[in-house]
Amino acid sequence: MYQPLLLDTMIQASVGGFLAQMLVNALALLIAAFVLDGVEVKGITSSLLVALVLAFLNATIGSYLEEITGFYKGILHFLVDAVVILLASALLKGFRVKGFLWAIILAVALTFLNTFLYQLIF
Repeated sequence: MYQPLLLDTMIQASVGGFLAQMLVNALALLIAAFVLDGVEVKGITSSLLVALVLAFLNATIGSYLEEITGFYKGILHFLVDAVVILLASALLKGFRVKGFLWAIILAVALTFLNTFLYQLIF
C-alpha cells in the first residue's frame, strides 16, 4: 500500500519524537532523584523504564483520573501526576518515592526539568 511521503515523514517523526521524549524524561528523572532526598532511581536503565511506565500510566490511568476528578489544568493537575508517580513507584523495583508529598514535589520538579531540558536540547 502506498503512503504519501508526508504521512511517512510524520510517522517517523512521531516515533523519533516519542523516543526523544522518553530520553529527556529519563534524564529529568535522574536529575530529580539526585537532588530530592525522597526519590530514588537505581540507574539509567531504571530511569528509562520509569519514564516509559509513567508515559503509559499517564496516558491510561492519568487521563481517567483527570476526567473523573476534573483536574485538567493548574496546580491540581500535579495531584493526578503524584498518584501516577506513586503507582509507578509501587510497580517498579528500581524506583522509590517516599510518600505523597515527595510525589507532588517530583511531579513539579519533572515539569520544570523537562521544560528546561527540551529548551536546552531542542
